[in-house]
Amino acid sequence: MKIKAVLFTMTFGIVVVLVGCGPKIDPPDNSSGTATVKVGRTENGLLYEFGVVAVRYDETTQQETDLTDGVPSAAVNDFFLTRGYTPKVKGLIIDYEVISFSSDVDPYPMLEQIRNIPGVVEIDLHVFHKTSELLFASSLDYSEEEQHSDVLSVGQAIVEVGRMKDGALYELGVVLIQYDEMRATEATTTKAVNNFLVRKGYAPKTINSFSGFVVIDVGKSIDTAPMLRGIEAIPGVISARLNLLHTTLAVIRGEIDVPGMSLF
Repeated sequence: MKIKAVLFTMTFGIVVVLVGCGPKIDPPDNSSGTATVKVGRTENGLLYEFGVVAVRYDETTQQETDLTDGVPSAAVNDFFLTRGYTPKVKGLIIDYEVISFSSDVDPYPMLEQIRNIPGVVEIDLHVFHKTSELLFASSLDYSEEEQHSDVLSVGQAIVEVGRMKDGALYELGVVLIQYDEMRATEATTTKAVNNFLVRKGYAPKTINSFSGFVVIDVGKSIDTAPMLRGIEAIPGVISARLNLLHTTLAVIRGEIDVPGMSLF
């Protein structure tokens, strides 16, 4: 199989190389969503995790802080304790500590206060990366000179996403479909999937197509989990999956459900 080395720029200016070993993806059991939860959205359209921040210290504080244990620096730890939270270090992203303090608190309003804590050099949100974004990155013949990003200005907000029984989060209103090119033409499969969604009262729109998948916008805030089995029953469809959300820490650790991709 063709190996594709892809430079994928993530949050904090970290450049990650993803290695793709083929487009086939075996989706998890996504028979139905169980709930919706709230996450944040930045001005540039990035989704981020509630109750988590990523902090980088100055050289002196780094030397005084054991970045491998479960407690952040003394000053950052006190900041959260005085507000009634018990912070815990979830892991490292290069020299950033990923700190969790509460599962249902928007960290966005705290950023400036944390940035002013002595010893803190930078503070960031812990953003999510969609499966569609990872697939898109793996489909590129990418060089550093060609690297660019389109900034989407949508305004900072709190939005809802779906949550599976196992805790996995996914974008509402989007489904990823993989077709069997040996059994059906693109025209017939696209028409059949479109008709299936239209009969349910939706107005589907194709967003993009890459790595053997077509990304379809079904409609704002629509839970796509219950429709996956129906789409997979359409002749010519190999799989239908949710647009799962993966935190930066999970991607860095390789804890993602996109087989054939790893840090290089």
